[in-house]
Amino acid sequence: MKFVLPWLAGVCAVGLVVGAAWVGVTYLPPPTPAAERAAPPDPFAPPEKAPLKPDHDYVVLVRAVEVAPKGQGDKTWERGFDDGPDLAYDLSWRGNVIFTSSVVEDTLIGRWEAINVDVWNSVQNGGSVDLGQALNNGAVIRTPPAPERGEGENAPPTVDASAGVLTVRVWDSDVFDNDEAGTVNLLMSDLTEGDSELRFDGGEAGAIRRLSVRVTDREVPIRNLIEMLRAP
Repeated sequence: MKFVLPWLAGVCAVGLVVGAAWVGVTYLPPPTPAAERAAPPDPFAPPEKAPLKPDHDYVVLVRAVEVAPKGQGDKTWERGFDDGPDLAYDLSWRGNVIFTSSVVEDTLIGRWEAINVDVWNSVQNGGSVDLGQALNNGAVIRTPPAPERGEGENAPPTVDASAGVLTVRVWDSDVFDNDEAGTVNLLMSDLTEGDSELRFDGGEAGAIRRLSVRVTDREVPIRNLIEMLRAP
């Protein structure tokens, strides 16, 4: 008897191990490789950008435009000279030009300030201003309303396509004849609040290589809005 009990105990132990292994293989999910495990959240990561709200006013400004070293058709920007292009752009919405920038001379990367310096100084000193007085760059755009369901059970939603497109046209400003750099159509549905770096490679964009676009909620208090527009 004393020899039987250890033998039975050993058999039972082996059976338990085999049974546990069978349950694990059959019913439990396989372990996740270390490379696929979710990393802990980064407390310093920027927040996810939310899409723009429908039927809402935003200030959209082009902070910077970068163009290729040569214009369309591989032409030099300043014929007979080594100077860079004198860049300017305009914004069109619903078939109307709603903003035209100043000219930034001799550069492949044009930058424009959002807020007039004098207005910013006034705000810093507690003065009151309106947005029309403050805005040195960009324009106020209203996003299209949410799509409405057409008539009939299977009818597609009706959308005013022109209301959701902002067109940016860039050119080299010359005394006698401007040289077109390119045109870009921005879909409001693709933009988010904050800064977006948009890159292009030919097509209708022509010689435009990059646009830096900032979108800010128009309905925040004017002082906060001006601070957000002027932020680096």
